[in-house]
Amino acid sequence: MKQEGKFITFEGIEKCGKGTIIKKAETYLKNKGLDVVLGREPGGISFGEDIRNILLNSKYRGKICLLSELALFYASRAQYSLDFVKPNLKQGKIVLSDRYYDSTYAYQGFGRIKEKDERQGMLDVIKVFNYLFTENTHPNLTIILDISVDEMIERMNKQKQKKDRFEKEKKEFHERVREGYLWVANQFKKRCVLVSNERPLEETLDEVKLHLDCLLEKYYKQ
Repeated sequence: MKQEGKFITFEGIEKCGKGTIIKKAETYLKNKGLDVVLGREPGGISFGEDIRNILLNSKYRGKICLLSELALFYASRAQYSLDFVKPNLKQGKIVLSDRYYDSTYAYQGFGRIKEKDERQGMLDVIKVFNYLFTENTHPNLTIILDISVDEMIERMNKQKQKKDRFEKEKKEFHERVREGYLWVANQFKKRCVLVSNERPLEETLDEVKLHLDCLLEKYYKQ
């Protein structure tokens, strides 16, 4: 019987370098002869891309309430899991995803909630939703690329394209999002690794490759 594939997600605050690292990870794994597919969330499929366009549209900044934002993310995630992640895993492929449900912990559980004593209720809701809307489909490995918010702002100021709805948020919002990712890394230590990306690209990539190799050795022993 063909072994079920493995699910690897890449997370982090804006401009943490996910796009570059995940593409290099895809190439690295394919060069090992593995069957790899790459997706992103929200998005990855036509339905999800339409929702993504709404969520990132800066004209809606300050106009989408937390619950509406949460509902849109989970609508996209449910379909992405059903139509992209699960079928590819069943075919024995390695699924790489640029974001998944840990983004919701960080952005909606921390970023959108300023008062610390109000977060736990939302985090509990997110945990239940993660189970329901993904049909219990969880990553085998989550690589969180970590940079400071000051570094994020510096990189953002260098970009040529216009800022999206999340990039336009205040510095305090992004500080809370980063705090959320640090919480995720600590809360889910068995599957999450925190990798600094404030150094030369090759150094970051070397560490990412080590984590990928550890996963391969665990599940793909000859």
